[in-house]
Amino acid sequence: MDPSLLKQVEKMYHLQVVSAQPVDSLYKTEAIYKLHTSEGVKALKEFHFSEDELRFVTSIMLSLYKAGADVVRPIRTKDRELYLKVGKRLLYLTDWAPGSRFDGAVLDDVDQVSKSIANMHLLASDFQFHKLPYRRRYQLNLLVDSEKRLHNFTRSIRKLSVDDPLARELTRHASIYIEQGERALAAMKQLPLQLIAEEEIRGGQIIHRDLTCPNLLISTAGAWILDFDLCTYGSCSSDLATFMANTLGWSIPAGTRAWRSYLEVHPLSIYNKRLTICQMMLPREAWELVRKYDVQDNKTNRSGLDQLLERFHALLNTQAQKENFLAHFCEQTDDL
Repeated sequence: MDPSLLKQVEKMYHLQVVSAQPVDSLYKTEAIYKLHTSEGVKALKEFHFSEDELRFVTSIMLSLYKAGADVVRPIRTKDRELYLKVGKRLLYLTDWAPGSRFDGAVLDDVDQVSKSIANMHLLASDFQFHKLPYRRRYQLNLLVDSEKRLHNFTRSIRKLSVDDPLARELTRHASIYIEQGERALAAMKQLPLQLIAEEEIRGGQIIHRDLTCPNLLISTAGAWILDFDLCTYGSCSSDLATFMANTLGWSIPAGTRAWRSYLEVHPLSIYNKRLTICQMMLPREAWELVRKYDVQDNKTNRSGLDQLLERFHALLNTQAQKENFLAHFCEQTDDL
């Protein structure tokens, strides 16, 4: 850790740093440190958006913490700020959350995490933040957002050369996900989306937007929800679908436990339940693979195309599980 940054942390917070350890992150752009301090173990994280957005994110975290949600507490500086600005770097300090990464195969853990997420949504529905940074404006129209993502996915696939056998095979696999996306969009269009949106606007719903295993911890004290860097106003159905689709391995027993535990704490209307299922139908995994491939600009890189095709093959192996999972929830929606 940069010694000058360490000195700045000690200067701006009421603590002394004994040692600092970098924490492994899925993203190379993230800088996270585990600090052993005179005030206990803390986490220092770098933020890669604007200062206005960081002020919004840390205020959400503090509001949730004070309301009793299972989130870590952001710590104020000596100047009563919730973040630290060092040159062009933006950072914030929180208590360290003990525990291990959530594993969707452990059903008791599924109960705990689902209830923590539901409680977060329930508490956040009371928050009203009138001055939102531009990028945090209410992400309301899930239909438009989903149509845009499907369009981007289709466009990326069409960029591949039809003369390349690997690209042709990848295009053939991608057509399965394009069809999945179109079916999900058709199902969404059958719902009263405007009515759902109006209900959520009145509630001022804050959502996390990244409820995946690295951001969910299990400890003897319960479940922790971490990393609110992407939080905004939005649909709890989208947040719940992200959690269900990304952490449970399309397991029907785990999905049923998660769904029931969530609804015990935060009941949803029948339309929001159906919207959640539509969001789970979307081929998010395939979209994310192609998005990363586009970002890395591997279109002329043979090994990049090989890796992408290999990951598509692995993804196809889970499709039968996903279809069974979704069929189960479509049949049981009214009862769950």
